[in-house]
Amino acid sequence: MRPRRYPYSGKKESTFVKADPELVEKLLRNTSFLECLQKKPINFQIDLEEFKRLSYEAIHDTSQVTQQ
Repeated sequence: MRPRRYPYSGKKESTFVKADPELVEKLLRNTSFLECLQKKPINFQIDLEEFKRLSYEAIHDTSQVTQQ
């Protein structure tokens, strides 16, 4: 079925879509949660000595696996 058009402009009429209310609510809730996360500043600190130790262990463990 072809959409009805205004005879003078050729514009389509608006389309209404039926949607599951629970799905719409869930999507809106997830979107607002993500927006909230984006607005909050992420504040974390890295302990340099701990980072060096973990990096060394990761490299050391990897080299042992590849040598076997």
